[in-house]
Amino acid sequence: MKGISPFVATILLIAVTVGIGAITSVWLAGLTVSTTGTTGSSVNNATACSSVYIDVPSVTTTAVTYGNPSTQTITNLQIIYGGAGLTAAIVTPSSSTLSPGTYTTTATVRTTNSSVQVKGLCLGTPVAGQCATGQTCWQ
Repeated sequence: MKGISPFVATILLIAVTVGIGAITSVWLAGLTVSTTGTTGSSVNNATACSSVYIDVPSVTTTAVTYGNPSTQTITNLQIIYGGAGLTAAIVTPSSSTLSPGTYTTTATVRTTNSSVQVKGLCLGTPVAGQCATGQTCWQ
């Protein structure tokens, strides 16, 4: 049996190495573009939502009033009732979206809790508002 010549073996080895390098280069370029795009959109969302918050102007024994004074929509709303030594109760309001500039009231029964927090998402960025015992919003 006869083998291939050293010259042909060298040429084949170089061709395989260049091919693997080209494939790796294309893969890394795609990964870089994908990662940069994802990071860029996250930064843009965080910047757009940097001044967004949920306003909680009133908590009574029967209702919680909260709103969105910003220019971005807030989604995935949750109302969390809690206080020192209490297990937090999480309520999802009937409408889980707050459009810019809107306020709403959710009926509730305030018992021994001493704080109410309203949480949501602005373009995937968490936002919140709170009212607790001793604040002017706690009525």
